[in-house]
Amino acid sequence: MQMIIKGLRIRSKSGINRLIRHLRNGDDNETIAFLRGTASDIQDMHSDALFKGAAYSVRHWIVAPHAMMDRPQMRRVLDMIAKEFEFDADRAVVVEHRKRRSTQDATELHWHVLVGEVDPVTGCVLKSSFDRVVHELVARASEYAFGHPFVAGKHTHTVIKGLRKRGMTCAADGLERTLLLMPPIPAEAFTHAQHQEKKRLGLDLPALRQIVRDATSDGTSRAGLVEALSAAGLEVKAGDKPGTWIVVNTADGILVGALHRLAGRRKSEVDMLMEPAVSTLPIQKPPTSKDHSISQELKESRAPDFTVPLQPTQPERPTVARSSFAQVAEELAVMENKASNDLLTSFPVFKPTPAVKQIKEELRDANGKLKATRDRRWDIHEQLSKAPRVQWWCYAIGLAARRRRRIQDLERALIVAEKEKQRLQISVSGRESALHREETRAKELHAEQVRDVSRKHKSAREILERIDRIRTMISEDPALADKGVAHLMSVAEMRLGRWTSPEQFTDLVSAKQP
Repeated sequence: MQMIIKGLRIRSKSGINRLIRHLRNGDDNETIAFLRGTASDIQDMHSDALFKGAAYSVRHWIVAPHAMMDRPQMRRVLDMIAKEFEFDADRAVVVEHRKRRSTQDATELHWHVLVGEVDPVTGCVLKSSFDRVVHELVARASEYAFGHPFVAGKHTHTVIKGLRKRGMTCAADGLERTLLLMPPIPAEAFTHAQHQEKKRLGLDLPALRQIVRDATSDGTSRAGLVEALSAAGLEVKAGDKPGTWIVVNTADGILVGALHRLAGRRKSEVDMLMEPAVSTLPIQKPPTSKDHSISQELKESRAPDFTVPLQPTQPERPTVARSSFAQVAEELAVMENKASNDLLTSFPVFKPTPAVKQIKEELRDANGKLKATRDRRWDIHEQLSKAPRVQWWCYAIGLAARRRRRIQDLERALIVAEKEKQRLQISVSGRESALHREETRAKELHAEQVRDVSRKHKSAREILERIDRIRTMISEDPALADKGVAHLMSVAEMRLGRWTSPEQFTDLVSAKQP
């Protein structure tokens, strides 16, 4: 999860009342505060756009940080947005909402910034070119400025170039070191319009997305995933688009979204999870019959009986002892079983380690203490600036000593608060470094596990290809079964166009061991 900065352009013909009702809505939010401007100012922005005949009336930004952020930091984000889109920050309406997020570790505060698309003085329209890239750039610059951990975005390469162009070399270097080698984040699970549409239908899309993510992370099979979603009133179905799975509300059948987008997983991973389980029933030997040829029996059985008599019309072939056929068939069946099971091995899901969770908890507490200390220092500074000064007439009435002691006490308290703030900043910085090291270690371990599974899948597919080729070879020349599995694997490898060293043949044959 990362700092989210999302911009929306409100059309003039769509009206502004729905947006104002959302900003004033106290049902979804615990607290609402207009930090700058009023709802009347938003109405004026809309009226100015209608008067000018502009297609859009209001630019609406949503600033939703994942880590804790206070109002002074929000003012810095506003200044960056104003600088990028070239408008005066003083004419923006800023609304603060507090509500519980769908993820437990995310901060409860988010802000709405609204600016008229048309400047009432100059008549110029706000910039909108490459706005998504700019939003991501402001988010990464804010994370660097506030000490939040970097998060990969969809436009990381372009953002790094933009930071360097703006002289933010340190932020660009930090982003490049930590995120350039990480895979890009998946596409967003839903858009703002979809979120509002589902809200009008009585569905909390962020909460449903979190339920799907938890069920997908915990589920190891299709049955487990279906059961977990069914308990939450959701159902998984095959979508109209081939190879796509969708999630619908069980009660009324309303579409929630695509399973892979809601789960934040790759489509291939979801397809592998939704594949039906492979039957593990014991392999039965087909009945022998003089009317069946060896090639027909090989197609119908995983462990064929090679001693079936040949059809009278076929030419005579060298006879081979039944023990050779049975042994080869048994070894091939064991190898095929093992390769099939290896092919069903699912990719591991990345989860934070206990050490990462502990450091995050410590970092959250340290950030809370740092915020409280900053607020206390700010209050002391305000009291000191407003404290009455010692003037000449204070000596005449005995008030000078009292005022001097008050000023001295505030100055000492300010020094103590400043030292405490510096100490907490060092502590937060140390925990952030430790968090970065632990997360890097956990991600490297996860990447190695993914590579192991990929190698296992590749080896299993190659073994299954060789087994199919061996069965074809034996159906054409049963005498080959007398030469053993190792020789058959080498011949099949050469016929498939790949060459393997003798040492690797031994490893391939060892795969038959359970």
